[in-house]
Amino acid sequence: MKTIPLNIMTSYPVKWTKQQVLRDIVQNFYDDMGAQDFYKTFILKYITNDETISLSIASKGFNYEWLLHMGASTKQDRPGEFAGFYGEGFKMASLCALRDYNWKITMRSRDWSIEVCTFNTIVDSKLLQQLAYNVIEGCAHSSETVLTIHPFSEEDANLLEEVVLGFYFPENPLFGNRIYEDKYVAIYERSGRQKPASMPTGLKVHGEGIIYIGFQARGAFNLPLVICNHRF
Repeated sequence: MKTIPLNIMTSYPVKWTKQQVLRDIVQNFYDDMGAQDFYKTFILKYITNDETISLSIASKGFNYEWLLHMGASTKQDRPGEFAGFYGEGFKMASLCALRDYNWKITMRSRDWSIEVCTFNTIVDSKLLQQLAYNVIEGCAHSSETVLTIHPFSEEDANLLEEVVLGFYFPENPLFGNRIYEDKYVAIYERSGRQKPASMPTGLKVHGEGIIYIGFQARGAFNLPLVICNHRF
């Protein structure tokens, strides 16, 4: 095992809610498979007595080096095709998860696994902590990418399920009958399922209609429809 510091100090003044942390974690799984295949392969499993949540997806995996560098992302070569883009989400999510919520994150893919941790460093004779990964290479090859978070309460697990509904995929339980769909836009009737309170709303608008922009829920309106613009 080796420890790789990320040169991101734990004092970095970013503050994300639990919802924002979970959204960026799910986003990495979502972009790995894409909207059409996400629901078919994504699995959530909550172990109550262990207070652990497991997120997994069957995929060819990726090299963990993409998780080391701020701004490094394979998605930048294909703008408009993914929910993510900048190559910073997992690092910031990991920082806030560990520092603010005491969530321990582990992840494995291909033949490696990482554990999010901290690393002491000296800057101008001052002791500081930075975000880091404990990395193990040479593991048995896996056909899945798996991420676990611990400790994770049932309330957290419920929030995570709501976060998943904030992503566009045709099987989304919030979607009813499909009215129209092409490569760039989609329109659905709203299903009878109540929209979670954590879903985004519009300014003074809290209707059951949902607007998805760039594959994620961004707002609400007062019509029983789901309107999606993937390339806005």
